[in-house]
Amino acid sequence: MELLNRNARRPKKANHGKRPCSHHRRRQKRLGAKKA
Repeated sequence: MELLNRNARRPKKANHGKRPCSHHRRRQKRLGAKKA
């Protein structure tokens, strides 16, 4: 479950704001068509 969760989580500023964590954006784009 932890693994799944890791990817499901909403993004935080992972590296003290250096880079936003994650595939979240990309995933949104990819899923956008199905789940607008």
